[in-house]
Amino acid sequence: MISEEKLTIGIYTRAKMLADAEIASLLGTKVYPSVAPEGTLSPFIIYERDSYDTSSTKMGVFREESDIVFEVVTDDYDTGLEIILAMRRVLQGKHGGFTFEIMFSREYYMEKKFRQLLQFKIS
Repeated sequence: MISEEKLTIGIYTRAKMLADAEIASLLGTKVYPSVAPEGTLSPFIIYERDSYDTSSTKMGVFREESDIVFEVVTDDYDTGLEIILAMRRVLQGKHGGFTFEIMFSREYYMEKKFRQLLQFKIS
């Protein structure tokens, strides 16, 4: 049976991060799907589901996986790094019936902001 949880994984991850005291102290509630509201001051996080995949046999679906990408946007590099490390602590591993595994990380500077990306595979 196919669930909706892997397609809606962003809702779970946002709630999981905002429940963490360290992340909440660094960001408040500024974790947004796809785009931050215009005028949002950094730091903030945007996230998007990058992929969703199933594997099946004649008996039905036996595996569902999603990838979700988080982009941390900050005015200074060190704050972004603090947020990324807190995100890894909170999300990496097994919880909530999911397994989160970091698949990709990247950082760059654009539009006078430091940007750090983490991509997780969720199975």
